[in-house]
Amino acid sequence: MKQPPKGRPKRQPIFFIDQSIGAKVLHHALMRLGARVRIHDHHFGQGTPDEEWLSKVGEKGWVVLTQDEHILTRPIEVEALFRANTHVFVLRGKNLNGQEIADAFCKALPDMTALASAKQPPFLARVTRDGTIAAIECYGQLARRIVPPD
Repeated sequence: MKQPPKGRPKRQPIFFIDQSIGAKVLHHALMRLGARVRIHDHHFGQGTPDEEWLSKVGEKGWVVLTQDEHILTRPIEVEALFRANTHVFVLRGKNLNGQEIADAFCKALPDMTALASAKQPPFLARVTRDGTIAAIECYGQLARRIVPPD
């Protein structure tokens, strides 16, 4: 892949909001901060299996924002996430309303942008409700979830 010339800023990532999150509030909040954002329902039908949309989102190089913490416990989704070769940020926290979700991702936006630019996909990072990045699983850890050690 060709590197941008020195002195020229890298292109900002496009964040893809999964249907597991209240998209409207988060979309507007991220847009107000200058983020480039796409919403699941503008590109896929309701109920589209994760393994299907993850593949398409990965092809486009978009960065996934989700609240689906089970994405790493369902084998077919783990494999899809790995093969999609994309960045995924999972918000941790139950019973958060749309504003709380938006607040967490907005606080995390600078770190998410930096990580998406600095780390090779695939990777998954957890975002806490206060907007900090708590844990990151990169290629090796994700691969082990697909093929467990002997």
